[in-house]
Amino acid sequence: MATERGLSDNYQLSTRLSLEGFAHWLERRERVSVLGGSKVLQMEKDGEELPEPVVKLDKTNFQQITDYLAHKKRLGLSAASIKLIVVALKIFFRWLHIRKRMTTDLAEHLRCRESSATCRRR
Repeated sequence: MATERGLSDNYQLSTRLSLEGFAHWLERRERVSVLGGSKVLQMEKDGEELPEPVVKLDKTNFQQITDYLAHKKRLGLSAASIKLIVVALKIFFRWLHIRKRMTTDLAEHLRCRESSATCRRR
């Protein structure tokens, strides 16, 4: 994807970190839904190996994306940093949809705001 778009090394790194952060968040939610929050916390506290979660992109939905962005906002991430995550998600889900790996572009309706501006198609 990065090669196709001609992204700079720094932009590629930023995009990768944004997408990995979303993937890790989805994995943690899956673990919590399977094991329960207290069990996950206890296993982490005890240094136990957590089971590998099964996260399927085709089961991902728009609500999960917005929940993730709200989570990042609650953690105090700046609007500019959240905008970078939104752009990365938009690029990724558009790429998956164009290549028929997903039936819809989940991030199509996401807006990345700095004041009232919305993301432009890239």
